[in-house]
Amino acid sequence: MDTSDISIVTLVRMLLRGIKTDETIDPITAAHHFAESIQNLDLTYITSQGKGYVLDDDLDGVMYVEFTSDGVEFDDHHEHPQTLKVIQCALNTLTHMEMMTQLHIDDDSESDEWV
Repeated sequence: MDTSDISIVTLVRMLLRGIKTDETIDPITAAHHFAESIQNLDLTYITSQGKGYVLDDDLDGVMYVEFTSDGVEFDDHHEHPQTLKVIQCALNTLTHMEMMTQLHIDDDSESDEWV
């Protein structure tokens, strides 16, 4: 998708719906990684089976985050100062999961070469 002609407002609206990945990821592992990463923002991710709510210190809901096998979806948004940071953490989590998948694939192919 060419994003050069898309306004920043349109891009943010697209991000608020979710992010897709070309790799197949484990939603539960991704959710655990995400939960750890948002602790740096003084937020908490209450999750079950890869889906749950991000809460701030006052236990106000920031957004609903659901990891799937092909990305992450967001719902129940609120105007919160950390919303874009939460999306950034989710993007970083997906990037991490993709890299781990690629490393696993590379490890498998290297071991096949030695046989």
